[in-house]
Amino acid sequence: MPFDFDYTTVDPTKDRARPRFHFRAIQSMEKSEAAGHPVFRDVEYVEVFLPANDRERPCYRVRPEDRNRWPRQYEAFLKGNEAKSDGFPLEEWSVMTKAVVETFKAVGIFALEDLVAATDDDLQRMGPQFVNLKRKAQIVLDENTVEKRQIEQLQKQNELLEKRLAALEDTPKKPDNMAKARAAKAAKAKEKKDGEVDPTGDEQRSDH
Repeated sequence: MPFDFDYTTVDPTKDRARPRFHFRAIQSMEKSEAAGHPVFRDVEYVEVFLPANDRERPCYRVRPEDRNRWPRQYEAFLKGNEAKSDGFPLEEWSVMTKAVVETFKAVGIFALEDLVAATDDDLQRMGPQFVNLKRKAQIVLDENTVEKRQIEQLQKQNELLEKRLAALEDTPKKPDNMAKARAAKAAKAKEKKDGEVDPTGDEQRSDH
């Protein structure tokens, strides 16, 4: 049966329930009676996997709220594709063996975020080693979060620097007042020199 809670209050980044949209052939009694033989039609169903919980796996007809809750997975289902898991894939974690990855996938755990979201009780039933893996996964995710924040901070600093450089390039260049002052001083000195009388007295004089 469907979940009885308001999915709109759930943070999508923390919603680790994973849907499996599929078709089921359901017999239409009305059309079967009219045709005189069984007539089936495809009906959309969704099976919901909860991380490490193989005791609760509700499966029911797709409702509008399910399409809104998992739009990416539903769109992939309509296109005949399987939506990839969000988060840090188990296969990318170096400590995971193929056997452990497949064991986790069988109970709806596809990413480190799914593993962290699983309850200790559910993991304990699978084996104590899986609880230990959950602790390690949390450390990895915390380290990645810190690294991601540092990268984002550097990116913001670079963007700010680029904006400042662009603003400097767009600013009209101001005249060099010092250069203008030097040029004016040199021009006055030249005028003064040209206006002085020759001190040697070599100017031509008329003979008497």
